Amino acid sequence: NYNTVSTEAVFNKLGKKEKIKPSAAAVNPVTNDLYILCSVNKILIIQDAQGTLKDVIELNPKLYKQPEGIAFTPAGDLIISNEYFLEGDGTLLLLKYKKPL
Repeated sequence: NYNTVSTEAVFNKLGKKEKIKPSAAAVNPVTNDLYILCSVNKILIIQDAQGTLKDVIELNPKLYKQPEGIAFTPAGDLIISNEYFLEGDGTLLLLKYKKPL
């Protein structure tokens, strides 16, 4: 069970107000953090199980044209899938997990 991070906390982190539109979510098996992908907003929200906001990452729209899916490998590597959008092909992007120092 994960509590939901507040929309206000996300707004404060981004420094702008916009409606958050989540498209996918997954739990990192290494950290147990919840990652929420928002395709329309081009952001990735990271929160802990208690609903505390850890980070909001703005995704580069040139690389993440239409990010719709999210998953993790058992080692904690993040996979984001992009649907086809206007031109090019759909993609799978793998971001390797780096253990904190």
